[in-house]
Amino acid sequence: MTDTSRSGYERRATLPGGGRMTGLARASRSSLPLPVIAIAIGLLLPSTASFYLGNLRIDGTRLVLFAILPALLMRAMSGRFRWQYFDYAILGHAIYMVLAMMVNQGVFGGLKSGGVVAFEAMGGYFCARLCFTNIGAIQKFLKLMASLYVVIVSLLVVEIVTQKNLIRDIFSAVADADFNVNSKSRFGLLRPVGPFPHSIHAGVFCSVFFAMFWVGLRGGSRLVGSLASIVGVGVSLSSGPLLALVMQIGLIVYRAIMKTFKGVRYWRILVIALVIAGTFIQIGSNRGVVLFVIQNITFDGWTAFYRTLIWDFGMDSVMAHPLFGIGFSEWARPGWMHSSVDAFWLLTAMRYGLPCLILMVAGIALIYRNVAISAREVADPRWKGLCLGWVFAMTAFMFAGFTVHFWANLYVLFFFLLGMGASMSEIMQKAIKNGAEPQAKRGRSV
Repeated sequence: MTDTSRSGYERRATLPGGGRMTGLARASRSSLPLPVIAIAIGLLLPSTASFYLGNLRIDGTRLVLFAILPALLMRAMSGRFRWQYFDYAILGHAIYMVLAMMVNQGVFGGLKSGGVVAFEAMGGYFCARLCFTNIGAIQKFLKLMASLYVVIVSLLVVEIVTQKNLIRDIFSAVADADFNVNSKSRFGLLRPVGPFPHSIHAGVFCSVFFAMFWVGLRGGSRLVGSLASIVGVGVSLSSGPLLALVMQIGLIVYRAIMKTFKGVRYWRILVIALVIAGTFIQIGSNRGVVLFVIQNITFDGWTAFYRTLIWDFGMDSVMAHPLFGIGFSEWARPGWMHSSVDAFWLLTAMRYGLPCLILMVAGIALIYRNVAISAREVADPRWKGLCLGWVFAMTAFMFAGFTVHFWANLYVLFFFLLGMGASMSEIMQKAIKNGAEPQAKRGRSV
């Protein structure tokens, strides 16, 4: 009997007779590397629970990164990994971080404080770059994350119902110490934090995989992961994660509508429209695009006002120290303002200088370009869905970085997903080049 449940391409890939197994047929039989499983679990370990090894603080995520380091080094030295331009840019970003910290904190202090941050970034990035060697592993990782989402979101729901930070209370009782987490009330409810250091981190974490679940997966994992993502963002009671989720949904809906118009380059239309709108805001507003967005995406006016002050004084700091930043030194601001900076992109420039930020942005842009090319050229809808899901998710993740600073679990996840996108595009380009995946017709929209 002929199997009609799969595409013709998949049937061709599995025909007997000694032919080479290709495409989705090979992907379906791949396994998920242990370092990826370890880092997925490590992302959910409480960052507030840690110990000191000498002067170095080791939390759950850092412990996992140290544990998988030998396996990553073995993969790196196997001779199979090929460096790309974006790899050099991301590595340059990490090296510049250490250099900037050495300039500001001295050689020893810079190596310690800058080195551990660079280690988190490179550990997450190269875990994905070295371990994702086929599309099947990426699909299995997303299915694993869908399952882990259910666990985390269940915990967040329990916390908002009981109005208790369970993880903090459990570790405080075990260690007989107070594990400080930043959890405030909103709408009369205690905002849940789960294993994360801040409630907004819990929300951002729950938001970033939505598009990859919805567009990149099929079946039960797609529905479970997407629903868990929506619930997690809802109970976080944070505007940043909510906007990230809405942005992904908007991109998905926009694509679904515009696909009905054959031959229309709808992504180009969207980009041009956004550029025009941004130009009008930049010219017609005394706040600029960034501040305009920041002031209009918060739940209360005070938060919008305070974030505006952060950007005002933060940009003054960047302009005063453009090359190497200020490290972990205090930044100039009114005495009543807190030292924290709720903006990943701004704080990166403040701490390490503009060249460090430019290197990271350049690496991200190159990865985006490659993933976009893969999405346009690959023919299989599931492979295409993975590319688009990654683009939608990372766009929302990066947008959240204007109102949230990434550190601990979320920081590692950010660079891990960058590495996953880089590997995904490389895998697909190799498959197209080798004839293992049929190429889409020229001019075909995604």
